[in-house]
Amino acid sequence: MISFFLVLYGVLVLCSRRALPIWYKLDVVSAGKNFTQIRKAITAGFFFHDARKDPQEGYRTLVENQPVYIHPSSALFQRQPDWIIYHELVMTTKEYMREVTVVDPKWLVELAPRFFKVADPTKMSKRKRQERIEPLYDRYHEPNSWRIHFGVEEEITAPAVSIWLSIWKHICLCTSGAEERETKGHFFCKGQKFNSIKFQCCLFLHNRFCFNS
Repeated sequence: MISFFLVLYGVLVLCSRRALPIWYKLDVVSAGKNFTQIRKAITAGFFFHDARKDPQEGYRTLVENQPVYIHPSSALFQRQPDWIIYHELVMTTKEYMREVTVVDPKWLVELAPRFFKVADPTKMSKRKRQERIEPLYDRYHEPNSWRIHFGVEEEITAPAVSIWLSIWKHICLCTSGAEERETKGHFFCKGQKFNSIKFQCCLFLHNRFCFNS
């Protein structure tokens, strides 16, 4: 049985190797049944893995506009929510998203203001006017910088993203056997209502690092 604290220890080791301040004199507080806070923590780390429902078929990633799909075995397959965050893409017969969760598009602007902004309806086509946000990342520009308001550019340290990915990879390796299902609208991981090791670690990291600043 994998212990949350064993995985957390590995996360702390990774943080210490990168000379990251960890505790900030904060207490470890559980989110309990506050699923919104847990999903916000995931969004803060995976804002660049956002996808929106395509009116025609499947989903489109928000940054690359790549067609992707929810796997039929997913608990969200029948629900087909408008906005989701995914962990990774796997190519089989289609480009499927693995480990998805529902998000509110407002969280993207709130948690990643340097990556997303509220779209200006006066500068968009009719189709785009239906959308509420747009990505600030310019795929054809310098990959380590993002555009912010008024066209000013501010360097964002790429290691901040790589740090998160390294930590997340460690968590996923330790929890690769987790199974998820949905019962009466609630998510479970190995019988525990959304309090899996993976999401506890996400919440822990979100409370201690300013990935959204």
